[in-house]
Amino acid sequence: MSKIEDLKAKKAQIEKRISQLQIQHSVAERKAETHVKAALGGAVLVVLNDPKVSHTFKRHLLDVANAGVQASGLGREKFEELKTRFTKLTEVQ
Repeated sequence: MSKIEDLKAKKAQIEKRISQLQIQHSVAERKAETHVKAALGGAVLVVLNDPKVSHTFKRHLLDVANAGVQASGLGREKFEELKTRFTKLTEVQ
């Protein structure tokens, strides 16, 4: 019976290690997705401030982003500030 008990203990260790690795993988994927989103967001901000990019395209970017911004709270406030700044930039140009 000790052989069976040894194998059961090893199985439990392996299952625990698999679970740990799955959690680590999940955390790494979330970090990678966050990194990609931040990079894309940065690129959008560069485009919004580029005078060579058409105002129509900039407006489209803001309209699409508007749907993904929270309805209220600090995120919405920051987004509204960005839209206001963009509107002022387009009026100057």
